[in-house]
Amino acid sequence: MSPIVNAEYFIDVAGNYGEGIPLSPVDGNLNSVYEECQTIINTDNFTNGNHSFFVHARDLSGNWSDFDTVNLYILTEMESNWNMYAQNAQHTSFNPNDTIQYPVQLKWEKGLCDATLNEPIIINNMVYTTSGGWYSPGTAYCINLSDGEIIWEKIFGNVNTITGPSFGYGKVYLQAGIDDDYGTSVYAIDAQTGEEIWASPFSAQWQDYLPPTIYNNKVLINGGTYGGVYAFQAQTGQQIWFHGLSQYDLWTPATFGDVVYTFTGGSNYAQLVAININTGITIWEKTDIPYGWGGYDMNTAPVIDTVNKNVIVTSDDYIHAINFEDQSVSWYKSGSFGITPAIGHENIYIIDNGKLNVYNKSTGNYQWGYQNMNEVNNPPILSNGHVVLCSEQQVKIIDIENHNEVWNFNQGGKAAIGNNHLILSTAVGELYCFESDISIGISEQSIQDEPMIYPNPATNSIFVRLPAQTPEIVNISIYTSMGQFVFERKFSSSEFISNTIKLDVSDYKKGFYIINFETPRNRYNKKIIIE
Repeated sequence: MSPIVNAEYFIDVAGNYGEGIPLSPVDGNLNSVYEECQTIINTDNFTNGNHSFFVHARDLSGNWSDFDTVNLYILTEMESNWNMYAQNAQHTSFNPNDTIQYPVQLKWEKGLCDATLNEPIIINNMVYTTSGGWYSPGTAYCINLSDGEIIWEKIFGNVNTITGPSFGYGKVYLQAGIDDDYGTSVYAIDAQTGEEIWASPFSAQWQDYLPPTIYNNKVLINGGTYGGVYAFQAQTGQQIWFHGLSQYDLWTPATFGDVVYTFTGGSNYAQLVAININTGITIWEKTDIPYGWGGYDMNTAPVIDTVNKNVIVTSDDYIHAINFEDQSVSWYKSGSFGITPAIGHENIYIIDNGKLNVYNKSTGNYQWGYQNMNEVNNPPILSNGHVVLCSEQQVKIIDIENHNEVWNFNQGGKAAIGNNHLILSTAVGELYCFESDISIGISEQSIQDEPMIYPNPATNSIFVRLPAQTPEIVNISIYTSMGQFVFERKFSSSEFISNTIKLDVSDYKKGFYIINFETPRNRYNKKIIIE
């Protein structure tokens, strides 16, 4: 056999021999009959979908081998996905990058089963949800966002419980308790095919949980026979750590930076614990938070206000804003809560006794409320200047500026908003998809009236130029493509020079970012690339 002296590959189309992209030998030399070669391929500019890599080699005698084909599916995450419970790992229930116009109209509906559907998520052109529990068939679904057709189903068999799905790194994650013998596991499923990638068992007792939180290449879940939180490696499912906590269920952790925040109850006082995301070691804990005991189901999650450096925690009788730097109480309210609130640019949206109350998120001062809807039992959702309220019987959408109802639907359930669609999962197995009602007419600003960002791509700084008629106050916020908060600040018109202001981005990681501009009259989204 003649030694290999050349190796190359082609992308998507097999070209002429000798004109491909070279492969590098691992040992530095091409001189053996068997060679291990490697390359690094930048997929940033690849389109979504299947791509083929055609690989072959030439020996010293000039003979080329046949092509071997390696297939790869590229899935680029859109900036307005709804990735997990309450949209992101901070659980703000705010999708800052979505530009859906209200009111909306029905696009399609799909009957999936006769059981309750769990929280939906919206990833690119797909919708994911789950159903099952109490020894009924547990099923995960992938639905085409365009037409409502089922792309795949994964059946887990009869389950004690199954969570709603979460998404990250091309995978769908969920927890399911199969039976007493098999136990409870967290699963990673290929988002495109529905094939199981890994399943990692963990100890559990009641097995009722909110969906996993995905962050920093980790899967974070509530679990433990006597209560706690687990961290698993997102790619392999290897358990990284477990941290024991009070024995409560129906919650999920929140994360920001290198810290995981958990909130569990007690007879009179609850505990908020900050845990190192890499080691599972306690950073600090606050155990004197007044708590109205209402059973062992938390049915809520911590919410992180990154601007004011607060962790917001709710129980049946209280809501507290705890400063995560010094653990002081920034503000608190008493009432009838128990549902995860939502956080927008300035305010926090709280369900109190089944109705919406809005407070300033910095001071806790009351701003306004909406009292024409009873028994709201799901976290409110914030999107494009509106708040979406869901009960078991109906959905209402309220304009945040004038507090008026702009749309309602006489079915209730759990909602998600992403990629210009509203998805509703119901208790009777029906899945509804809504889109902007184009018959109403969507107003558009002319291109010269929109903000400009340059340079784009950028490295160290960007310049933001606003329209000629710059308002007195402009709120600028920046989010990653996954919806994670990076920056927010209000600017007065006096800070702009020739309607332009400079922002420092030198500390930002490489990737896509969304800049939101909000004025009293308009709102714009712009995409930038940091190199």
